Amino acid sequence: TFTDREGDPHSPRLLGFWRVQILNVYYYAREAAKAETLAKFAPDLPEDRLDRQPLYGAGGRFLLVADCRIDNRPELAEALGIEPARAAAMADSAFVLAAWERWEAACLDRLAGNFAFAVWDEARHALHLVRDGTADRPLFYHSGAGRFAFASMAKGLHALPDIPIAANLDQLRDMLALAPHGGTASLFAGVSRVEPGTRVTIHADGRL
Repeated sequence: TFTDREGDPHSPRLLGFWRVQILNVYYYAREAAKAETLAKFAPDLPEDRLDRQPLYGAGGRFLLVADCRIDNRPELAEALGIEPARAAAMADSAFVLAAWERWEAACLDRLAGNFAFAVWDEARHALHLVRDGTADRPLFYHSGAGRFAFASMAKGLHALPDIPIAANLDQLRDMLALAPHGGTASLFAGVSRVEPGTRVTIHADGRL
């Protein structure tokens, strides 16, 4: 690595402690988007060429998008009755979908790894937003008049014209006071977060 010296994209020493605390996700995401950085520091993380999203399952009942790394693929394949040759050609997101098809929300007790995903259930007209308990992969949402939107990063929601970029001053105050972060409020006004290890279900009538 190149910690705390020229080129470190998120060094508290170079950029300032609070700047990095507030913007660390942005700095990480910006650097991860650079092919030269990945080639130099993450050569063992090739792009998953098997992954094609969104994924449809159960004859079109389920639609899934996921940001995930599943660590217990062999165990899942065995429990789901998936042959090794087929499992080797499946992306991690396909394992998540297969597990949801079999067990629905109960699959969360069987998935090991880092994941944040969304599943639309056409039969029940419900959207499920899910995060694992490690909190490594964020998931945000906005619920407003006539609109529900979600994104891995808050800036994805701010790309919508009716979701202005504005600070949640209460959360900003608590963060600066180093208070524990609990609940669904984020640092942005009008943007909520899925808490680690939880599932948020949105029904067609807008109920959460």
